[in-house]
Amino acid sequence: MVFVPCLIAFGIVYLMLRTNPVLDPFLEFNAGIVSAALSLFGVSSEVSGATVISSMFSFYVIAECTSLLFTGIFISAVLAWPATKKRKLNGIAIGVAGLFLLNLIRMITLFYIGSSMEGLFDIIHFFVWPIVMVVVTIGLWLFWTK
Repeated sequence: MVFVPCLIAFGIVYLMLRTNPVLDPFLEFNAGIVSAALSLFGVSSEVSGATVISSMFSFYVIAECTSLLFTGIFISAVLAWPATKKRKLNGIAIGVAGLFLLNLIRMITLFYIGSSMEGLFDIIHFFVWPIVMVVVTIGLWLFWTK
């Protein structure tokens, strides 16, 4: 049983760091990536710390806005599965990148929903996207185990 201890260890570290300033550079990086991605779609925005600011919509990136939780779950599952170290490292690298990119898509879609369909924002933000992230995290792991 490696999964549960890994998940508990990750959870403890996450809870200690989620509001710690040591995470600020990562939060600011996420905000910067979102702003850069939005510019590819013609949206003018700027970043101030971990806040993406636009005339359309603005939001502040906190730890829960990142892919950290899902990445921790995915890594715990990979470490628990019987595989070679090389295969585990490859799986972790692909999973971390995939979950980060999906989360980038999540934040961009939430930006557009927040700017044009405010009434749907909370439903999509707190219910739809978390379900999508859980399903994809499990799906990535199941794909990796094959």
